Amino acid sequence: MQTEGKTPVVITQEVLALLTTRKEAAERVSQKVNVEKGAEKIRQKSAETDSFINELMDELENYGDAVMSETDRDNNYQNTWRETLKLIDTADSVELQQRFAEMEITLATTYRTILDSKAEWPETLQKMLVRQVRNIEAGNQTPEL
Repeated sequence: MQTEGKTPVVITQEVLALLTTRKEAAERVSQKVNVEKGAEKIRQKSAETDSFINELMDELENYGDAVMSETDRDNNYQNTWRETLKLIDTADSVELQQRFAEMEITLATTYRTILDSKAEWPETLQKMLVRQVRNIEAGNQTPEL
């Protein structure tokens, strides 16, 4: 994901697109996962995503007319979801949990790429993204999904 020269509103909208995909993925995968414990952990990611989205929507309100109608969805995370989506009806529970775990790692990497650009964004946005990626990474530390 290229972040150089992107405005705070563009970054905010692109992260919202990532999170919207994460929510959809969590909901769809959790419905297909047979293991109760695994499905519950994935559903928790969906709830966490709701809080992240709400925070970013509040941030987005600060940008007023600068908000764009379309958002770039050409990045590794979105591509990983598209590949997972192809398998969602045929993969077994374990494979879907592994794919979702891979998506979570890719999501954290995408967040880090955004943050590493060291762009001049509002402090509120930077702090929010740092906190969100730390939560995502902490969830990736669990031995099983």
